[in-house]
Amino acid sequence: MDVAPNFVSSVLSVNPSIVNNISQIRAKFVSGNSYLNSVTPFESLSSFESRSYTFNSTDAFFNTVGIGLEFIFNNGSVVYNVIPLH
Repeated sequence: MDVAPNFVSSVLSVNPSIVNNISQIRAKFVSGNSYLNSVTPFESLSSFESRSYTFNSTDAFFNTVGIGLEFIFNNGSVVYNVIPLH
């Protein structure tokens, strides 16, 4: 499975009423539906999207891989979400 650069930006839509309240969005690959099961570490969205990734069916997490998103708000609140890729 290949994940192309800018994949997240092409599918992510942030509510315009809160977009100015978000100070940072970070992303990583996760296994399963939890942002706690890291396959890669969190990094800035621009860094994450600057390259392509390839996962092989032999990887233990292949059938459950997803993209974990971390939204950091100006007030310090953090919200997590997972985009499943399978």
